[in-house]
Amino acid sequence: MHKDFWGWSLENVGKAKVDTKYLLEYIDDPKIADKLEQTGDDELFTNREFDDISKAITAYMTRYMKEDCAIVHLWETVLINGEVVLEQMIEPTGDFKYWMRCAVDDEMRRRVASAERRAEDLERSNNLYAGFIKAMGKQFENMFNEFCKRETEG
Repeated sequence: MHKDFWGWSLENVGKAKVDTKYLLEYIDDPKIADKLEQTGDDELFTNREFDDISKAITAYMTRYMKEDCAIVHLWETVLINGEVVLEQMIEPTGDFKYWMRCAVDDEMRRRVASAERRAEDLERSNNLYAGFIKAMGKQFENMFNEFCKRETEG
C-alpha cells in the first residue's frame, strides 16, 4: 500500500498484500508516434512508474496538456499478493482536453489583460513624473538623473 494510504485494506486484517501501480507511457515525437502506428512496438514509449496516484495524475496531466505530446496513457494495475487482479487505462472523456485548454486560455487572457492595464498605468505614471521633472527645470532633471545612476549602480 501507498505510505500515506488512509482507509481499509486487506493488509489491515493480514489477509493479503495489496499494491497499486500506475504506469505513465508517452511519446513526445510525432515521428516516433508514426513509427509506433506502423510497427506496434510498445518499446517506443517512454515509461514512468508511480505508486502514488497524485503524482501519477500530475505527471499525466502535464503531458496531456502539452502541445508536443503525441500520445499519452496512464495505466492502473492492482496486484494482490503479486498477482494482477485489475489493469485499466485511466483517461478523461473526449472533450476534457478542449475544456481544460479553454480554462487555461481564459485565465491567461485575464492575466495578460491585467498585465497590459498595469503596464499602461505605469507608463502614464512615468510620463507624469518625466513631465514634472522637466517642468521643475534642468537642476531637478540633473538631480534625478544622478539619483537614478546611483540606484542602478548600487
